Amino acid sequence: MSALKNSCPLDFFQFFLVNHNFFDGLTDLRTAIEFFLFDLITKIGDTPRSQDKVAANITKLQQLGYLNGQMEGLLTQTLVNGVWVKLLDDAVHGRKSFSLFDSRFFFNLSEDTFDFLIEKVLRYNIKSS
Repeated sequence: MSALKNSCPLDFFQFFLVNHNFFDGLTDLRTAIEFFLFDLITKIGDTPRSQDKVAANITKLQQLGYLNGQMEGLLTQTLVNGVWVKLLDDAVHGRKSFSLFDSRFFFNLSEDTFDFLIEKVLRYNIKSS
């Protein structure tokens, strides 16, 4: 399953954290979220929505039976609104910077979500009831 995570630019994010270039790292984290969901749906043999349609790809996982409505809502709130949109609005368009600890929080939340989806969808193929 690590191949899916390695296809995302999470390693670049780690590099930027170490080198204190949080802006580029957080931009790469947004890209990693986009790639991850797109690749995940492709790996299960379905057609994802456009790569930049992060919320639509989470909804797609619900439509495929991997998430119930509550989990779809939670992932949309945390990963899309809490991380992806926040980074787009603040780090990219607003040119606001985040501290090392704030940046690590965004990264850890995203990585834990990736791990959850890899296990549920790819490793165990658990459908929601």
